[in-house]
Amino acid sequence: MNFVNIDDFLDEEFVDRKETVILNSERGEFVFNTDNYRNFIHNLLENHFKGKNTKLKKIDCRIAISKALLGIEEGGDKAIRRYHNRIIRGKTPDRNTTSSDANCILFLEKVNEKAGIKLLVRKNDQDFNADKYISMLVGQLISSMESSKGYYYIGSKDEEFKCFQNNYEMIENNIGILYKTNADKYSKWMGIIKPLKNIIINGDIPGIENDNSTSEEQVWIKIKPELRFFDPVYDIASDDCALYLAYKDKSIFKFKIGEDEKEVNGEIAKRNKYFQAKLKELNAGDKMTTELFQKIFYEEFKDTYKKIMQMFDIVVSF
Repeated sequence: MNFVNIDDFLDEEFVDRKETVILNSERGEFVFNTDNYRNFIHNLLENHFKGKNTKLKKIDCRIAISKALLGIEEGGDKAIRRYHNRIIRGKTPDRNTTSSDANCILFLEKVNEKAGIKLLVRKNDQDFNADKYISMLVGQLISSMESSKGYYYIGSKDEEFKCFQNNYEMIENNIGILYKTNADKYSKWMGIIKPLKNIIINGDIPGIENDNSTSEEQVWIKIKPELRFFDPVYDIASDDCALYLAYKDKSIFKFKIGEDEKEVNGEIAKRNKYFQAKLKELNAGDKMTTELFQKIFYEEFKDTYKKIMQMFDIVVSF
């Protein structure tokens, strides 16, 4: 019966893939990236089969794609095969087996609409700016994280977590593609998105390191030193200062907040003052809750991201 799960299907479907495919039509040349498309299709199939990720036929997967993107079931398997022969494997258009470039462009424009991001880009589009494109993707991910707990509280088998993970990995892939000949820009962007990886993959708020991070990653803490106040080391030291002091030099904590009890208490006092001021701004009384903690964190996180983007002359709005 040739049963597969979604990952097996995608591994086989993309085994002969081209990293990028150039499509030509009367409207001009377009560049299509297969990595981004794979992530999109993975999320589409996860949602369609709603966690029933075993004993799927390959034809079922292609029909699900066709139903979602073309609105058809009958003949959907053949239609998706023809599109994939061109846009994934880069085969020459053929009336019987492989769709024309013009049809593929129309198909991928539908994918663009469904995905909400540009998977298809005009090759000589003078308006395309790599930094703005990556900035847009990161901003969308931060907004999604702010409105959901799925990336953080639920285990790695959860569908929502996988979607966040795929979204992050898609951004990493795009950075690799766009800056493969620009090591400096590549390093800067990878440093900028590192906190997102720490938060999504590791469930680690604030996702920022101080003592062990690279100079690119430290841009967050340099712009907004208060982000350190969201690290759990403060709670540990507040509950048991002796425990913190015993382990502060053993590479367990991402932040050192003092060398002795006096310094530690001083840092804790600064943190308490900071959160008291934030609660007052929100007119939220004097009791910190998990929801308020997350709200304050994301406001600070977004504000820091906006200021980082100003270094690229990019205006970000959430």
